[in-house]
Amino acid sequence: MNSTASKALARIRKPIPFGKTALVLLGVAGYWLLYWSALEASPLGRDLDFDGDGNISLLEALDGAELHSIKVVVDGHVCTEYFAPKTGSTWRVKCPK
Repeated sequence: MNSTASKALARIRKPIPFGKTALVLLGVAGYWLLYWSALEASPLGRDLDFDGDGNISLLEALDGAELHSIKVVVDGHVCTEYFAPKTGSTWRVKCPK
């Protein structure tokens, strides 16, 4: 084997420096990309704290991204109802003040 090929083979056999760190950073970046994309896709925007704990979890953001809205009449006012199409359950009804 020539020396160039043996040097290249020796480099391949060595562990990639910072490989685990890069993998962790890639995972964290992927998490935040998914989180912010779900928030942007939600018709409720940042008003997704469904359990009232003061934080919007990833699952709340993903659930919020699946919501649909329709206009409904409540007590003579035209309001917006946000519902989950898979279950048909109403998540929130917003009426103008």
